[in-house]
Amino acid sequence: MTNNSLANELTLETATELGRPVYVAINRGTSMKTLDERGQVEEITFDGYGTINGVKFTEQGSCFALIKPDRSINNHGNVAITTEEGESAAYTYQTLGMVRADGKLVELGCAFVSTTSNRRLASLDKAVLVLRTEIDLQAGTGKTWGWDWKG
Repeated sequence: MTNNSLANELTLETATELGRPVYVAINRGTSMKTLDERGQVEEITFDGYGTINGVKFTEQGSCFALIKPDRSINNHGNVAITTEEGESAAYTYQTLGMVRADGKLVELGCAFVSTTSNRRLASLDKAVLVLRTEIDLQAGTGKTWGWDWKG
């Protein structure tokens, strides 16, 4: 067996279907602050809105972005979600990304959700979400999709 066929075999055996996202958010950056002289660490705040398990929410978040010499970005942060009914949840996340040729930053990562809700958000407590984010760096806006990881 060649290395290539082994890789194909492993990919087929470990493939998973994520289905429809349970979390979709539209965000815009509200502030960005450079934290080091070389411009490699940024502190970013943002707000947005979206749905999680069909429940509408608004959110506020902050993150630290480490911009590496190869222009890849390691991002970690926290987000607070509040529903129209006043329920709340929070998540911490970690993503890795690259700027594409079209100027959009695409990130992949995961989020760890917590809530004390015993209503519509209760099923999200201790959930792990697989994330994909696309950010239009020129406009300062982004969209994030999250899938509930059942692994």
